[in-house]
Amino acid sequence: MIFTASKTFMRYEMLEMMRVIVSGIIADEELALEIEEVALVSDYSGNSRDADMLRVLSNLHRSKAVQLREKLAVVSSKYDKLYGYDRNLD
Repeated sequence: MIFTASKTFMRYEMLEMMRVIVSGIIADEELALEIEEVALVSDYSGNSRDADMLRVLSNLHRSKAVQLREKLAVVSSKYDKLYGYDRNLD
């Protein structure tokens, strides 16, 4: 009985972790896109140094999103090994 409750709790926590990671990926990708748009405006305005700095910042957010995708793949793989492919909680 304790094992089942613990296993259910762990399953819930892993699903929640995957949800948080996906939210982080979405946030970083959206932020990277918005920063890139500002960089384009800066570039067209003749502020190429500002645009370059903004592009570096945009790339950092894209890199973070890639790292989060890697973490999601690891957690998802472990989840699948433990619980199968079912991602729904009853």
